[in-house]
Amino acid sequence: MRTLGLVTALFALTACGPADPLTAHEWRFVSMTLGEASMRGIRLDPPATLNFSTESAGLDRYNVSGFSGCNDINGTYARTDDPGALDMSPMSTTRRGCMSGLAERIEIPFQEALPDVTTYAIDGDTLRLTFPRGTMVFAAP
Repeated sequence: MRTLGLVTALFALTACGPADPLTAHEWRFVSMTLGEASMRGIRLDPPATLNFSTESAGLDRYNVSGFSGCNDINGTYARTDDPGALDMSPMSTTRRGCMSGLAERIEIPFQEALPDVTTYAIDGDTLRLTFPRGTMVFAAP
């Protein structure tokens, strides 16, 4: 009986290991650079977000969801053995009609950039997604 208690305690300690920084936060949009154009300081309420889940979508892919300024988005992502490599699917989206020009300015570039993401980097509370035409920056709340 004592051995079972020890095994259970060791399993609990292993399961409580360090959290994966990519999946540990809801990431809030900060800025995007597309070529020479830059979108900074855009304040949406509610903010554009991404949530990387540990929930499997099958075939070594996981769910990602978020809000792109007007619509909810959902898709999948995968990481490879190459550190920092990230593959994101095209996002499915709700079809709300948005009246705010501010939301529309960010939403389309936001949604179009995600499937092109090739790498990610996390530095503290900052997530940087890189794609061929630019970079998206997010912050943990």
